[in-house]
Amino acid sequence: MRIVERKLLLLINLVVLVAFLLIDISARGLLVPIGFFIPIVLSMIFFVIHFVLGRFRPTADQHLLPTVSLLSGLGVAMIYRLTGGIGALQQTLWVFLSALAAIVVLIKLPNTRVLLRTPLVFLLTGVLLLALPFWPFIGATINGATLWLRIGGLSVQPAEFAKAALIIGFAAYLAKYQSQLTFIHRKFLGLKLPRPKDILPLIGVWFISLLLLIGQRDLGTSLLFFTAAVLLLYVSTNRPSWLILGFSLLLLGGFIASQLFDYVAARFRIWLDPFADVAGDGFQNVQAIYGLAAGGIFGTGLGQGNPNLIPYVESDFIFIAFAEELGLLGVTAIILLYAVIAAKAVKTANLMRNSGNRLIASGIAIFISLQVIITIGGVTGLLPLTGLTTIFLSAGGSSLVASWVLIALLFVLQDQDQIVANLPSEMSHDETSVIKL
Repeated sequence: MRIVERKLLLLINLVVLVAFLLIDISARGLLVPIGFFIPIVLSMIFFVIHFVLGRFRPTADQHLLPTVSLLSGLGVAMIYRLTGGIGALQQTLWVFLSALAAIVVLIKLPNTRVLLRTPLVFLLTGVLLLALPFWPFIGATINGATLWLRIGGLSVQPAEFAKAALIIGFAAYLAKYQSQLTFIHRKFLGLKLPRPKDILPLIGVWFISLLLLIGQRDLGTSLLFFTAAVLLLYVSTNRPSWLILGFSLLLLGGFIASQLFDYVAARFRIWLDPFADVAGDGFQNVQAIYGLAAGGIFGTGLGQGNPNLIPYVESDFIFIAFAEELGLLGVTAIILLYAVIAAKAVKTANLMRNSGNRLIASGIAIFISLQVIITIGGVTGLLPLTGLTTIFLSAGGSSLVASWVLIALLFVLQDQDQIVANLPSEMSHDETSVIKL
């Protein structure tokens, strides 16, 4: 069973091993035991997930796990290149914990029906997770952003875990109130506008996003969550008016924030002209530009560039490290891997028979795609820098664990859809209306 997945896993594990060996030879001049040990451990982790899928989710997609495993493995390899064995071992531990969380979802979650029954619970859970860094004694401010919880010696970013809760909450809410949200109250300049009271949830999400931006000094998370909510509204209703309303609010919020808060205005100034303050706020961006230029089309080769000149390169700017050492061709391949994940999520959404499940799969596709676009756009200068991590690649555990949980949810959706595919569909309203007691 799952022969295609097994063969692809063998191939990607070989790729990850070769990456470690090239790094040892190029950057260190010798092969060290840890360069063999970490790829072997990663291979074992990925194959355990493979066997769990074969046992509990046998009909789930067979290309998704190898794709995510390759991204995670390459991320650990680049962290090994940038920070050495200790950093790579820490990231391997996070891969293990991510796999453990995914396995729990795969085994313990029978289907997503139970998740869709309580939209308010998941929405409130998501908001609570976003607000946790404000709590005294456990909230922590790092590099000017109040995004973290300090628990002992461990730092956790709860906003990453809020993604799964809010995806489920948004999906359940939109599925439940789809008819109200698609109701046409009036037309204005050709746009079909909803009732004012139906706009309140969007206003609420906009307000929470602004609070995040103001209170946590976090442009990336506020942009990610609000844009995802707008796109999910559009997917649910197929009303362009929601897109226009949503992005009008986005532009309004961005303008207000840039006028009132210096740190937001600084992000835009650095984006427009990073060379205006090369030794100060623009240093990271300028070094990233030099890294892109040094990489060219083919790259300098693994272990042969100078990505460590960029501050926080292993977390915020790891994509630039790949661009410098693997070149345009290498990072194009990485972007294609993300495109495969998004395409699999969209395909899953299109196959769903239940609107709530369809919206969960769409939400996963939207969140992953948006985070990749915002992150890569920020480090390459196409968008203002936000501080979001490049999922599956960047150092750190919160984003990795949350992203693997989303992939596990996708596997659950794919498998349960295959199970019910041969069962009779739910009767339509017309069919049930003739039944009389």
